Amino acid sequence: MEAQVKVLGGLPVTVAFTIAPADPDVGYFQDGVEDWEIIEIAGRPLRKKESANWIYNRLTANDEQRIIEACSKAIDDFEPDFDEPDFY
Repeated sequence: MEAQVKVLGGLPVTVAFTIAPADPDVGYFQDGVEDWEIIEIAGRPLRKKESANWIYNRLTANDEQRIIEACSKAIDDFEPDFDEPDFY
């Protein structure tokens, strides 16, 4: 999945992330964010060998929290596009 968020005082980035499924046995009652990475900076996709390390090195704890919140909101807003069955 993907989410858009502003970091470093307003720089828009797109973050791709994986979903950690809910696991009530260990106390996680909702899906969460497992891994994330920046895939676009200011609307431009990163090139093959281009790195976003310069951003990662400057992210504050507040920026990282904003990224997690944006990803969590994307999970909450996600509506699967299941086809309706042909029979009832």
